[in-house]
Amino acid sequence: LGALPARQLGARSSDVFSALAREVRGSDLPGGREQDDPQTRQYAVLSLGRLCMELPAEGEALETVVAALEVAMTDYATDRRGDVGSWVREAAMEVIAALLEAQ
Repeated sequence: LGALPARQLGARSSDVFSALAREVRGSDLPGGREQDDPQTRQYAVLSLGRLCMELPAEGEALETVVAALEVAMTDYATDRRGDVGSWVREAAMEVIAALLEAQ
């Protein structure tokens, strides 16, 4: 979803923001918690950031993006690879910095 050109999203942009936010949160995934993957969350955060730079998020979409970034900043997931949540936190910090810089 994050790779689609912003102009093709049109009126569905809020749906895309919501879908990416669900991925970041790892909630309401079609495959349940088994589908929860830190790298997917990382890419969802980066996609949210890219879309926010191209399509200004306003109103409910902005609230969705901010809430997703807040959740991403508290991702402390670990597995056999170590602190994989740091991938998500780092991506969230990059997105937040880019959004604040664009203001």
